[in-house]
Amino acid sequence: MSRESNGGLFQTINKMKTSFAKAIQMWEEEHKKNASEEEEIKLNFTNPPIDKLDPAILSTLTKCKYLALSTNCIEKMVPITGLKELRILSLGRNMIRKIYGLEEIGGNLEQLWISYNIIEKLDGLAPHCTALKVLYIAHNKIKDWNELEKIKDLPSLTNCVFLGNEIYDKFPSKEEGRIQVLKRIPKLTMIDNIIVTENDKNKIKD
Repeated sequence: MSRESNGGLFQTINKMKTSFAKAIQMWEEEHKKNASEEEEIKLNFTNPPIDKLDPAILSTLTKCKYLALSTNCIEKMVPITGLKELRILSLGRNMIRKIYGLEEIGGNLEQLWISYNIIEKLDGLAPHCTALKVLYIAHNKIKDWNELEKIKDLPSLTNCVFLGNEIYDKFPSKEEGRIQVLKRIPKLTMIDNIIVTENDKNKIKD
């Protein structure tokens, strides 16, 4: 195969995507279940990957409590409506730039896993994500400490992971970055998968 034809093959492969509707159909065929009746739906590592979410199809998953969409090629979040039972939303390892569309489910969503994307800002969470306890947003592009001000008043937030963001780069150790997070959100009980201790709390008083 020539170099030119080989390059064309790779381009064709890269363009291959699975629609969200097709991914749900494949899931139903594999599990022999109706997705709209299920509490847990995992569409991780879809091959070819999912590139777009479909609000209309999402809205049919009314009984879903745990929706996993990690390791695809999703570029944008969309408004999520009708999922009043959703507790955990997993969107890690995609190509998402902006947190968006959580207004309607903010009163029931408890965990958002969105690490390994390209998010720079923490917009889209406050004030509606009143039930959010866990935010995994490691290895994104957050570089301004002021972004944490946007989530510090979320009433239920207790567990965050910020490792791998640019805000840590100016500190010689990850531990110092972790303490800086605690200074800005002192009610957290776990940061970067490490329990907040009394010693940690004393450090932010200095």
